[in-house]
Amino acid sequence: MRFVFFGALLSLMPLRLLAVAMPGPELGVWQTMQGQWMRHCYLSTDGDTRVYRRDFLVVNFTALKLTTKIYSDSNCKRERTQYRALLKYAFTGSYFYTDAAKGRAQLGYDKGKKIFALNVMPESALPAILSIPSLNIISIQSGKLYFGRDYSGQPEKGERLTHLDIKNPFIRH
Repeated sequence: MRFVFFGALLSLMPLRLLAVAMPGPELGVWQTMQGQWMRHCYLSTDGDTRVYRRDFLVVNFTALKLTTKIYSDSNCKRERTQYRALLKYAFTGSYFYTDAAKGRAQLGYDKGKKIFALNVMPESALPAILSIPSLNIISIQSGKLYFGRDYSGQPEKGERLTHLDIKNPFIRH
């Protein structure tokens, strides 16, 4: 009897309220993101200097703790310095990846995989090397976490990134 009443009550609720109350596809990605991630050693720049770096990411609830270590050698053994940042994030939706950029088929996006829109906000000013566009995208495929990358050098204000950084994914750490 109680279940019939609850079902009748749900049928009277407006449809948009039900949509808000039900978890979307972002919930599964949010759960999968939780934990520790790292990027392998890769070539980067710190100001005008060519350096090597490794990024370490800890995702805890809605916070991203990012540590970037800068090295002077290609094996990432001789650490020069490190940078840290704390960012808050929120998912704002998902969509099918339609970018025709190189690497699309490699990730399987020609088969209708989803990309998730992510808004990122730093807790304090970020060093230039940790410049992270606030209107970002992510995808998780085969145990790898891909963030968006700005290939134009400077994203236009108010425009979400549209390309994934497929060369430097985060892997579970």
